Amino acid sequence: MSLDIQSLDIQCEELSDARWAELLPLLQQCQVVRLDDCGL
Repeated sequence: MSLDIQSLDIQCEELSDARWAELLPLLQQCQVVRLDDCGL
């Protein structure tokens, strides 16, 4: 999965707490964030 600062695709079931900790700073920079399979 490439991390494009403009757009970020996330599949929630794959995210551990450590992964979320890595992603949070990126999420704050992204213009578009897509959450897949989150049950939202």
